[in-house]
Amino acid sequence: MSAHSQDRSLGPKRRSILQLSAAAVVATGLPVATGMAGSRAYADGGPTFTAVFTPSDPTSGIQAALDAAAASGGTAATVVVPDVGQNWVTDPLLINHTPISKGLLHLTVLFQPGVTVQARPGSYPDAQCLLTIDGGNAARPTTANRGFGIVGVTLSGYGATLAMNKSEYTTGEQRHVIKLVSAGDIWIEGLTLRDSGGDGIAVTATKGNYAVNGYCGNVTVVNVHCDNNRRNGMSVNSCDGMTVSGSAFTNSNGTGPSAGIDFEPDQPLPALQSPSPYTQPVYNRLANITVTDCSMVGNVNSGVLVQAAWLTGAPTTSPIGITLDRILIGPQQAAAGQAAPEPSFIYAGPGDEGKDPGGAVTLSNSLIRTVPNSGSILVAHSWSGGIDPAGGVQPPTGTKLKLTNTASLDLGNAAGTLKPFTLQADGFSGAAPVSEYGGVVFSNFLMVTDQAPPFMQAVDDTTAHSTVANLSGTLTVVDPSGVSTDLGSSPRNITFAITHMPALPAATVSVAASPATVAAGAPIQLTFTRASADVSSPLPVSYAVGGTAVQRYDFDGLPGAAVIPAGQSSVTVSFGTRRPDAGTDTRTVSVTIQPDSSYTVGSPAAATTSIT
Repeated sequence: MSAHSQDRSLGPKRRSILQLSAAAVVATGLPVATGMAGSRAYADGGPTFTAVFTPSDPTSGIQAALDAAAASGGTAATVVVPDVGQNWVTDPLLINHTPISKGLLHLTVLFQPGVTVQARPGSYPDAQCLLTIDGGNAARPTTANRGFGIVGVTLSGYGATLAMNKSEYTTGEQRHVIKLVSAGDIWIEGLTLRDSGGDGIAVTATKGNYAVNGYCGNVTVVNVHCDNNRRNGMSVNSCDGMTVSGSAFTNSNGTGPSAGIDFEPDQPLPALQSPSPYTQPVYNRLANITVTDCSMVGNVNSGVLVQAAWLTGAPTTSPIGITLDRILIGPQQAAAGQAAPEPSFIYAGPGDEGKDPGGAVTLSNSLIRTVPNSGSILVAHSWSGGIDPAGGVQPPTGTKLKLTNTASLDLGNAAGTLKPFTLQADGFSGAAPVSEYGGVVFSNFLMVTDQAPPFMQAVDDTTAHSTVANLSGTLTVVDPSGVSTDLGSSPRNITFAITHMPALPAATVSVAASPATVAAGAPIQLTFTRASADVSSPLPVSYAVGGTAVQRYDFDGLPGAAVIPAGQSSVTVSFGTRRPDAGTDTRTVSVTIQPDSSYTVGSPAAATTSIT
């Protein structure tokens, strides 16, 4: 069963909570309602505090409720931000309370359907965020908080929005909607996060407190939409343990990188001199991260950017581990005056020889789409690990890029100069040159392009003249003009097997949904099937989502693409449903296959399930 069909359990059924007094916060003493199937479970108990709206100062209503919940003395508390029929226009909000920092209290914040928390104009100089969960200044860690500066916060807001005023922020890049600093056990679900002067979500580490973890951990982002943010939809600077599902990261634009998701560590904290216990640099982490069933579309540059230069020298005990599964990358968009965006997917490795923490970035069961004059994939400055004298096998060090059962539709680029797949020795990350770069493992990778060969090109802009090395596995290239590669002089350990096709095999694609009717909280399964005499390569299928039910509200977010694996005739996608409000109406989810040059749309071309 996919992450989408796992139980995200129970939440409030009512659209608003009765305000019991005119105080800035109401403590109801009642448990949170537990009637909404399909969202996070709130079984911790404890009192509930409802923020009370004051038109002249909405900030105090929310912040006072947060403060009261943190001071309630129990092991759990809930804050409810109700729908009052108008926006909560606030100054920066902060969660950094001592009981949460010490791991003594789990805080849940519920933004009810229809709520918009809006940044107050003029109240956000650069580096001020709408909501900060800040463990960066916490005291020495305890057993309960496991070294994090703050632990145990849930933000749930199906049908709710946290928004800033992007047009106001013409400089800077640090005004984020939600910022996490050295935080653990964080759950964010159902929210729309938009119009920031930085990121929709920034996942960061302390910049100077050696006493807490230099990373966030056990962070979950579910059914979130980050849209129209100035820097990135989401930036992950440092995290060890993260799950992102059913989310969309769209239309990032304003300042670089302008990516859907940017995995980009900051420079490490420097080593201190003895007698300090911190005599080794403290590196950020990109470890144990999984992104599934998400889309990155319409961003000014890349859909996904991994820029790991500052992990050069990081210990191999914390290898890079990022898995991107069942995602849609692109098409992106070009900025004003820009000929084309950067390649849709960029991986820039740590670089320096022998100073790579190792690990892998894996893109699987996914689709990359480009716009004209843009490339699909750029692999820059990735130390391949060198040659093993015993047999030419890449040693454990050297982070690998793994492309598994993934397709790239690089079309409309017949006159383009940027090749579909580019390997670059230097210049992107600014790290020291490496003698060998590459380290890509293909497994049933499909590249469809209309650009004249070569489809893959090495670019060596170093004075030391690095060498491409360690490219392995299986891939299919569909190009009516033929197939070739340009890997420079003396490439080493190039063992990949390329199958060339002038066109994809004829295939007719249909879709079915099961069951026809579900109760809210139960999963839905979609099965995409191809009828073809040749199923040797993966086949990407694009689809549109409609119906009266709302995506990432009544049901889990879907990426809009599914990949039928090589050697198989079908693929099944499973996703969850919920009822975030008190409505009793039947709501429908409809999926319709979109026309594409890769296949013929068959019958049934659409499938519908009713949610009761």
